Amino acid sequence: MNSPQELLKKYISKKINKIDLINYLISFINASDNDKLRLDSIKIFDKIIVKNQRIFNLLENLFVSDNDSKIRNIAGHILILKYYIKKKKDKDLGFNKQLLKLYKNLDLNNENIKSLPKFFGNLTSLKYLNLDGNHLTTLPESIGNLKSLQCLYLKNNNLRSLPESICNLKFLKKLDLRGNNLQSVPKCFMIMVLLKDFDLYYELDDVPGIGYCDANNIKAAGFKSIKALANGTIDELIKIKGIGKVSAKKLIKKAKNFQCNTFNIYDKLYKYKKDYFSNLHLKKTKEILERYGIHAKFIGHPSIDGSTYIDVAKGFGIPPDHILKCLFLISKTSPKSSMAVILLASDQLDLKRLEMISGMNQLSLASNERLKELTSYDAGGVPPFAMIGIMPVYVDGNVLKKKSVIGSGGTPHYGLKFDPKIFLRLNYIVSDISL
Repeated sequence: MNSPQELLKKYISKKINKIDLINYLISFINASDNDKLRLDSIKIFDKIIVKNQRIFNLLENLFVSDNDSKIRNIAGHILILKYYIKKKKDKDLGFNKQLLKLYKNLDLNNENIKSLPKFFGNLTSLKYLNLDGNHLTTLPESIGNLKSLQCLYLKNNNLRSLPESICNLKFLKKLDLRGNNLQSVPKCFMIMVLLKDFDLYYELDDVPGIGYCDANNIKAAGFKSIKALANGTIDELIKIKGIGKVSAKKLIKKAKNFQCNTFNIYDKLYKYKKDYFSNLHLKKTKEILERYGIHAKFIGHPSIDGSTYIDVAKGFGIPPDHILKCLFLISKTSPKSSMAVILLASDQLDLKRLEMISGMNQLSLASNERLKELTSYDAGGVPPFAMIGIMPVYVDGNVLKKKSVIGSGGTPHYGLKFDPKIFLRLNYIVSDISL
């Protein structure tokens, strides 16, 4: 009995026709108990140009109901690639869009795909999508409907921009955009909570004009990255085999352009992230003030970097001993127990006295992660009212001696000016806890 590969060779050499080849393959798939034989037969359909209703129905049934996961996967791959993405406009074999919801993983790398159809938005159960090495210039807006997507690979395409709808991919953890022509990316990337692996950086062989072998030669000469190549000199590069003065100059220029473009994108995203969370925190602080009827005035100063209380005092034009600091402490003997302490920034905490008053032992500063988990604010930017109802708050007696004080408004550039006697109404615990 001829194997599927042998039958394919006979077809290529015109010893059998396409109809006979298809009949042999279908008989293997439907009648054989040999999973490898069945799988090899299905793979032949991926190599020959055949798009008819009979093959379509076979693949559809295999994708939906075959017991072998490998056969289901390859059948699904051929279906979506050959019969939908690359289908002829005038040929519709009745693809059931409900089946799209069965797809969990799709590996479509290096398939010469030039565009994605709108139907892609129906792949709502898709978790993994690899589109590396195609010829995509854009993505459809419907990509934002892939709400289950966790990994998206788009390396080495021709993308110049991304649709804003990609911001809807709330579960996205990995995004590879290397080797494209992106001038910008949606600002939301910096505030997508689960997106931890966002890759825009290029490898040497991503630079036009540098092939795989050339990249290895360049790396062997000591230029391990695009940054190193951009900082290289013509005299250094012409020592590498196959590189002359003209090509060396072009390579350095291209490397600098790649580096500059990537830096600009990341810089814009960082600034957006900073502004976004600044506005978000200010909004939350305003909500806290309104909820508890607290009268406080926001005062801003864009030049304050918040590094020390003296810098802050200078920025606001007030004496340093009117600035508050909030400390967040946890007990090593009871890690889930936490407290907040409010003092004048110029004073030092008497830790032993605080432990005696509070009854909590072995107190230490809470980590930034723990602080953000409790308050949602970053360290150094927690308003003195963010702890209400969350943890006990101790206020040093020296604070109440001031007519007005300034605490954080939620960001390094905004403070809250208020009468510290408000702490009494909030049932904060006032005690002498400074040295």
